[in-house]
Amino acid sequence: MRRTRFGLLAAVPLSLCFAASALQAQQEQLFQNSWFWGLHAGSTSIGTPNSSTSQAGTIGADWMITRSTGGLYLAYDQASFTRTSGIADATAANGIRPVSVHDLRTVSIGGLAFPWHSNRFRPYAGGGYALSLVGSAAVQPDSLNTPTPSGTAQAVDDARSRSSLFAIVGAQWQIHLTAIYAQASFIPSSGQFLVTKPITALSVGIRYNFGSSIDSQ
Repeated sequence: MRRTRFGLLAAVPLSLCFAASALQAQQEQLFQNSWFWGLHAGSTSIGTPNSSTSQAGTIGADWMITRSTGGLYLAYDQASFTRTSGIADATAANGIRPVSVHDLRTVSIGGLAFPWHSNRFRPYAGGGYALSLVGSAAVQPDSLNTPTPSGTAQAVDDARSRSSLFAIVGAQWQIHLTAIYAQASFIPSSGQFLVTKPITALSVGIRYNFGSSIDSQ
């Protein structure tokens, strides 16, 4: 009788270990070689020469293709705001022509690394290439009767978009096929862009695993 009890007690830790291993293997299968689609919302820091850095509400969507310890990341983000920027113009009163800017759209593509994980929790970091575009930019004339120089209008149009490297860090908590995540991305400053100061975006969202990214045949 004592031997039976001892055997049962010894079997409990082994059963727990096997269950934990099975759960870990299942979590790996639900993450590796998968297509994740996600939606997120948050805020983006926006700063121009004529206004201090402030936060703008942001929504976006992303697509993540995973392997075992890395993956491909694509995203679209739109920040909604109205700010006043400026561009060099010798015909302006102080040499700077005010420009009213609205919204910022960013498309990014890059690689992610997942250095380690603990069961459902998985941090990541990476970087890549981002294309940013100001939604609209309107030159502010000195007076209602003063036409905008054609050269200034062209300069504003050129400064509406930029391409740049970007960096991203984040983490996700995955339960079965659904993952909740939080992340931060960073784009360095540029004096050739209407949004001249560094752009930092913070967001939280949800991703869903829509299936394997590898052909089973």
